[in-house]
Amino acid sequence: MKVPLVLVIDDDREIVQLVEVTLSGLGYSVQVAYDARQGMASVFSNPPDLILLDLNLPGRDGLTLLRDFRAVPELETVPVIMITGTGVTDVVSQAIQNKVTDFIVKPFSVELLVERVAKWLPPPPP
Repeated sequence: MKVPLVLVIDDDREIVQLVEVTLSGLGYSVQVAYDARQGMASVFSNPPDLILLDLNLPGRDGLTLLRDFRAVPELETVPVIMITGTGVTDVVSQAIQNKVTDFIVKPFSVELLVERVAKWLPPPPP
C-alpha cells in the first residue's frame, strides 16, 4: 500500500516545520516547497495526493497557483487545502470558484490540521 504524499507550499518555515513533523509523525510522506515556483515543480516531479497551499506566497499568490493546478487535468481532483491568515469573503469565494477543497485559517491547532488532512486522505499504512 502506498504512503499518501502531502505537498506543503508555504513560505513560513515555522508552519512548514509544524506540518512536516505532525504529518510525518502520523506516517504520511511530506514534501515541502517554499514558493510558487518550487510548488509547481514539485507537483510535476512527484505528484502529491493532497496539497496544503498558503494564500500568501512569494512570486505568485496561492489563488493563482490554485488556478494553475486546476488547469492541469492530472491535478483537477487532487485535494487542495488553502491555508490562510484571512477569512476575507472575496478570497474565500475566489478559492471556491477555483475548486479549493477545504480551508485552514491561521493560527490553527495540530488537531485541526490532522482532522482536515484525514478528511481528504486515507490513513497511512501501518
